[in-house]
Amino acid sequence: MIRVLLPALILSSLSGAATLSVANGTRGWVFTGVYVRVSGSDGGWGSNLLGEGEIIGLTGLWSTRLAPGIYDIRLEDSDGDGYVKSSVVLEEGFLWKVALSDMNDPASIPGALYDRSG
Repeated sequence: MIRVLLPALILSSLSGAATLSVANGTRGWVFTGVYVRVSGSDGGWGSNLLGEGEIIGLTGLWSTRLAPGIYDIRLEDSDGDGYVKSSVVLEEGFLWKVALSDMNDPASIPGALYDRSG
């Protein structure tokens, strides 16, 4: 279900879309994955929104357009650790300035529910 839903959310018309931005403030890690899902949905995270070989580098900024709504966002760093922000209200735009203290889904937790195939 999420695989069908996410393309529709991402490809919404620009007039009705909102911007999700991620600023890397971890001071040491790059992000290799960005995953979103409709907040409160069960199941996995779907595909990586970063393009093939794309990263969010040190002090990097990345943005995408999504349909307005309430989302859970998960970032994955180069060490496999996750940073999850839940129930983000995306109306016009949202900027997540990610810090190392935001890490809340260590790679040591088995059974992560997202698709690394991107």
